[in-house]
Amino acid sequence: MPRLFVAIDLPHELAVDLLRTLPVHDGIRPTLPGQLHLTVRFLGQRDEALAARVALGLRTVRASAMTLQVDGVGRFRSVRGAVLWAGLSASAPLAQL
Repeated sequence: MPRLFVAIDLPHELAVDLLRTLPVHDGIRPTLPGQLHLTVRFLGQRDEALAARVALGLRTVRASAMTLQVDGVGRFRSVRGAVLWAGLSASAPLAQL
């Protein structure tokens, strides 16, 4: 059963810029720029049928460009170590999406 989440891919240049802000430390292994994303909604463990329906529905979603502001950073533990995250300030366009 896959773990599902709805996300927005980041423009490559923005992802590269964000990765440059990470501190240099032996315990930090940055991900590839193409793996950075903005999680819009975490859906959790779901079956393949729901995954297919969600993917089909998301093909119709369109949104205009928006400006977002980082408001807090942190980390959470994962199976592969820890994941660094950045939270965003409230945004009406993002909430509408």
